[in-house]
Amino acid sequence: MKKAPKKKPSLIDQRQGKEKALLLEHLQKMPVVQVACAKTGISRATYYRWLKRDKEFKWEVDDAKEQGVDMINDMAESVVIKRIQESDIGAAKYWLSHHSPTYDSKRKQIEPLDKFPIIYINR
Repeated sequence: MKKAPKKKPSLIDQRQGKEKALLLEHLQKMPVVQVACAKTGISRATYYRWLKRDKEFKWEVDDAKEQGVDMINDMAESVVIKRIQESDIGAAKYWLSHHSPTYDSKRKQIEPLDKFPIIYINR
């Protein structure tokens, strides 16, 4: 049995494919949907319609946004490190509070039990 030949993508499909690829590139650099849509020249409604209809595109978007977040995190971390190298005490405190358990201010201090009185209740 012969297989039906694959349909050639329409001009609209070709244009959308190029727009989707460009949008993914923008999301890898800046993982903010509004910014990526504006730079690509598409509306957010179009973006969300593509997400809803195209599961493969949704996976690609998730991956691109994750790459973008990683890149922004690297940039932010390099700024903090640069400020530490410039002897910025605030940057040093920030780094230590997030990278050293010794300086973690979110840790709860547990009071020793012998500091609390024992109360007996007779019933």
